[in-house]
Amino acid sequence: MYEDFTQEPKGKRAQKKREARAKSREPVRDGPRGMRLRRKIALGITFTFAAFSALALFAVINSADDYSPR
Repeated sequence: MYEDFTQEPKGKRAQKKREARAKSREPVRDGPRGMRLRRKIALGITFTFAAFSALALFAVINSADDYSPR
């Protein structure tokens, strides 16, 4: 009633089925894995700029104490 896929089928009919199954599969493309180099560089520049901006902002906020009247 149900086909047993646990064992490889035998015979000419089974051989045809195997060939048909193999033909129906599309070849796997080896696409680029991970991020592209340009995108990595752009993200690195962005995060570096953000970090230095945060440090500069922190320095400006803390420098207000230097100009306060005593």
